[in-house]
Amino acid sequence: MTTYPRTIELGSDYAQLRRIGPWLRKVAGQHLQAGVIEDLELAATEAVANIIRHAYGGLPGRRIVIGISFHPTGAELVVEDEGSPPPSGLFDHPPTAPADGPIDIGSLSESGRGLAIIHGCVDEVRYARHGATNELRLAVRDRAAP
Repeated sequence: MTTYPRTIELGSDYAQLRRIGPWLRKVAGQHLQAGVIEDLELAATEAVANIIRHAYGGLPGRRIVIGISFHPTGAELVVEDEGSPPPSGLFDHPPTAPADGPIDIGSLSESGRGLAIIHGCVDEVRYARHGATNELRLAVRDRAAP
């Protein structure tokens, strides 16, 4: 796993999810608008919950690392774990919205809702596998940035 200047390490326990918001507000508060931080928090919380459930199969005591970097127009969150990889192509395309409106979350299967939430909160989602490490990158543009 990579170490980033601004990171938090979590265990694969659902109680750890409550640490994400305070950490993000602390590290991003001077860099991003509150609404962007809230979107990142929701996306990161959903991503970590998915890692606990799917990559680690609910097993406690496994490591998850979240790092954040900032750039002039926004930020990128990197979530890493050493669990099972997701199905091939899972992150390639966001869930599609019907032609006449937004995605109906209620119509998605339970396992598809998290991906729709993640894609709805951030501007870009990228996944890669590096050896035994899963890497999920979530990028946002700050609404105040030019």
